Amino acid sequence: MCQETDQTRRKLVKATEINDARENVVNKKARYRYVIDAATF
Repeated sequence: MCQETDQTRRKLVKATEINDARENVVNKKARYRYVIDAATF
């Protein structure tokens, strides 16, 4: 079902980009599911 509805879009973000990703979510500009790269902490 996820493939049919195209809900599998994800964007890998570095730890330094978390605040920008959050702002995109708050401002309803996010078109991806953000995944935080734990290796960048």
